[in-house]
Amino acid sequence: MKGQKMLKVCSILLILTCLFGLVATGLGISNVLDTKEIKEQEKADTLADIQTLEDGSATLESNRKAYEEGKATYEEGLAKYEEGKKALEAGQAEYDAGAATLAANTAAYNSGKTTYQSGLAQYNDGLAKYNAGLAKYNAGLQEYKAGQALITEYEAGQAKVAEYEAGQAKVAEYEAGKAKIDAMTPTYVAGKAEYEQKLAQFNAGVEAGLITGDLKTQYEQQLAAAKAKLDEYEAGAAKLEAEKPKYEAGKAMLAAKKAEYEAGKAKLEANKAAYEAGKSKLAAAGPQLTAANTQLASAKTQLASAKTQLDAGKAKLNEYEAGQAKLKAAKVQLDEGKATLAAAEKQLEEGKAKLKEFEDGEAKVEAGFAELSKNADVKAKIDAGMKPIEAAREVVDEETIKTTDELMSRMYQYIALAVAAIFGLIAAILGAGAAKMPAVNKIKGGLILGLLSLLVAIGANVYGALNTYHEFPVQMAAMVAVGVFALLFVIAMNTYKNGLLAMLKGE
Repeated sequence: MKGQKMLKVCSILLILTCLFGLVATGLGISNVLDTKEIKEQEKADTLADIQTLEDGSATLESNRKAYEEGKATYEEGLAKYEEGKKALEAGQAEYDAGAATLAANTAAYNSGKTTYQSGLAQYNDGLAKYNAGLAKYNAGLQEYKAGQALITEYEAGQAKVAEYEAGQAKVAEYEAGKAKIDAMTPTYVAGKAEYEQKLAQFNAGVEAGLITGDLKTQYEQQLAAAKAKLDEYEAGAAKLEAEKPKYEAGKAMLAAKKAEYEAGKAKLEANKAAYEAGKSKLAAAGPQLTAANTQLASAKTQLASAKTQLDAGKAKLNEYEAGQAKLKAAKVQLDEGKATLAAAEKQLEEGKAKLKEFEDGEAKVEAGFAELSKNADVKAKIDAGMKPIEAAREVVDEETIKTTDELMSRMYQYIALAVAAIFGLIAAILGAGAAKMPAVNKIKGGLILGLLSLLVAIGANVYGALNTYHEFPVQMAAMVAVGVFALLFVIAMNTYKNGLLAMLKGE
């Protein structure tokens, strides 16, 4: 019978192809589920790493102030340690020199008593003359100082008045700056909106490939210029906000001290004549004190001559004992200094270890941010102004959506493949039965199911081609094979049906 053998062969081939399609479907769905599990674990691990990095960064920033303070303390302590070390070395050298001097002055100690006694009488006479002149000088000096105190008090009042007026100037300066910023605010708001709109247009144009080359450079220059103006305003506003506490404090100070200022200014005006008179009196008293000081200097010179002789004798008497006491005290100081340096050195080592602990943590956080930036999508968002952690999380979300879309696309293809294979398998079984023993229901059912299998397979192949099913060759081959053999089966079934009809009509 015409087409019988062809139908039988196509039915067998379609059965095998559909079984292959069902196996490929199972493998594909299994791979989708495995991929889903792997991607979910990767997402969880990535988010955990991001959270760890965020926690580490937060911990680092919370400890930064303590680190900066500790670093300053360490550097200050190190400088003091070096100074102490040099002082200790100098003290040791001084101690050694003192020991040598003490040994050399033993003979001079015995000869000093005679010199001391002979000069004592001469010194006492000169001292009496000097004390008389000093008393006279001190009397004039006290009077001079009293007048000088009045002058100082007046000038202190002048300084307070000047300080208050300087505060008024600073308050006025702040208010002028605030007025300028307030006047610029509408321009800033409009400029910022325009900048954000242009930036969005620019990004959209770049993504669409409409803005490239010189046009892109021109856009970037325009955006950079607009951003610079916005930054200039924001810097001025931030500076004004930072100075606000000083302004409020200064304004409060001016209000609190206004009465004091006005009273002080009035007092200055009232005492101005007395101040000028006192200043003139001091100017006249100055030469008199200078003359008295000259006389004292002359007497002091004579006294110094006698004192030199007396000190020479006294020094020779006491030098040996003083040297011994000095050496003993120096020895105690040296021992204490060594102990202090040892303690400081230990403290510096502990401080350095704490600083290194922070710096190691900072290096790890920076390495983590660098690792995030290796992802091109994350780096692009960071370059666009987004914080690294936010950029990483957003990329994870985007990748999740992308992966979900890809997996769902594959599931749709595999479900369609399974449906086409099931339709084809049933159609092929009916076709094989019809080829063995013709029956209307078998032929009709086989033809309908074969057409359904063909249509579903065609749809699956078209959808798969649009969604890169070539990346999964087994499933792609199954879809193509089911479609091809479903087509051959439909042709064979239709040929067989037409042959039967012709035979029944007696043609």
